[in-house]
Amino acid sequence: QLVIGTGGAIEFFDIATRKPAATAESQEPAMQLVGLAPGGELAMVSRGNHVQPWNLGAAAKVGPGLKHAGQVMWVSPSPRGRISASGGFGDSKTRLWNVDTGEVVAELPTGHLPTINIAWSADGSLVATANGDGTVLLWNSDGVPRGLPIRHRGHVNALAFNANASALITGCRDGTARVWDIKGETPFELSLPHGGPVYRIAFRSDGARIVTGSDDGLARVWDLPSGDLVGQPLVQGGAVRAVAFSPDGKMLVTGGIEKSTRVWDSQSQKLRGKPVWHKSQIYQAVFLPDGETFLCATGGDVTSPSGVAEFRSATTGAAVGEPLRHEGGVQCVALSPDGSTALTGSLDMTARLWNVQTRKPIGQAMRHDGYVLAVAFAPDGKSVLTGSRDFTARLWSAQTGEPLGKMFQHQGSVWGVAFSPDGTKIATASDDGAARLWDRETGRLIGPAMRHDGMVAGIAFNPQGAMLVTGGGDNCVRIWNVPQPTKGTVKAVALRTQLLTCRQLNADDGVSFLGGAAWQKIRLELSELSSEAN
Repeated sequence: QLVIGTGGAIEFFDIATRKPAATAESQEPAMQLVGLAPGGELAMVSRGNHVQPWNLGAAAKVGPGLKHAGQVMWVSPSPRGRISASGGFGDSKTRLWNVDTGEVVAELPTGHLPTINIAWSADGSLVATANGDGTVLLWNSDGVPRGLPIRHRGHVNALAFNANASALITGCRDGTARVWDIKGETPFELSLPHGGPVYRIAFRSDGARIVTGSDDGLARVWDLPSGDLVGQPLVQGGAVRAVAFSPDGKMLVTGGIEKSTRVWDSQSQKLRGKPVWHKSQIYQAVFLPDGETFLCATGGDVTSPSGVAEFRSATTGAAVGEPLRHEGGVQCVALSPDGSTALTGSLDMTARLWNVQTRKPIGQAMRHDGYVLAVAFAPDGKSVLTGSRDFTARLWSAQTGEPLGKMFQHQGSVWGVAFSPDGTKIATASDDGAARLWDRETGRLIGPAMRHDGMVAGIAFNPQGAMLVTGGGDNCVRIWNVPQPTKGTVKAVALRTQLLTCRQLNADDGVSFLGGAAWQKIRLELSELSSEAN
């Protein structure tokens, strides 16, 4: 049957005959919404602040329905059981309630703005609610929250789960539709499309913008946190393997496999001067603290397998002093925070530290069992991190080149490495399809792997350390929330952990799921504990 609300009546049409089957009259205000339960036997009809279930076969009301504090904006029956979800204006809660009795099963606090959309997963285990501020919240069917909020840039007009509830699709008033991975506790928030694999990512010093380099021959500047493309892509002419902002954010440099570097005005995005041509492909670049010089990694060419890291003037493109030489192509470069020491990684399977002023090596060569593909300095300048084709990332002393601690293991070559701004976390990117976050001190993994549909090469923390950006072979850049330490007393941390995970430890060290009532009790206890602390 087809159910249509017209004025103060509900009309039921037989789809096969295209003729009216029944009409239900009502003295209530004009009908606003109709939600049809799977199976087609039950319709949820909203008028004003009241939701009334109807039996379609009998064209009769079922139960007393449910009244909200304000106008109902959305009603959605669950695919399993006789439970419905509804919410709207003048009410800070979405309610899950029993269709037959009108009894509220759970109240979902969704903030001060109205609930404008609701969707159930196919198995009825999850429900998603969208608020007027662009926030989407996920809940278990018993009203317990699931994972972290999803933030959109505008009103979310459409919600839908995929078949196995591993992803949520949102459609927004800003003209975008996005797919969110909801398998873990932290959904990735943005996916920035490119025309080819993304190998390099760099943040501007204020963290408000990033520049990405792709094999499609373009560098792109993106605004954060909106994810909007800023201006037009910067044309390199070949696969872009080097991108970097100057310290003051006014310039950026790009380089690639066509053996050139280009310096751009980051505001106008116009080329400053002419392209500078090199003897070999460019794989990475970084500005010195003075903002007038940049260091770029170049590979070997047909005449010589050796490679160099070159210092170039950002104004003229001319070479500045002697280069740093390896016996194989140089794949990556980094500078210490004060700019006094350079770090290079090479196809000769070593990384080396250099005095920038004298261009002399510092300490011993740091050796891997494969090409060195990525390097990074710790924020305090006392240690460095390298990534290699031998499937490992390793820590070394920045004074001596001696190894420090254990290796960080992947199942593929490590193409990207980064330190968090406070130096407590390490991020690695690999062609095993995953980026991983590690505790620097213990070497333990933090959270689940951050996956792409292909290799992961580019990786960078924002300056605040709350966001991690990855780029991969699936032609996308993805932005992830970085788990932050939970502060407070032991009891408060334990309660907060139970709320976020919806799980608790039993006396026998087993783990059990929290029901809705237990979750609400813990939330109240934590609220009281926080009030006492203040």
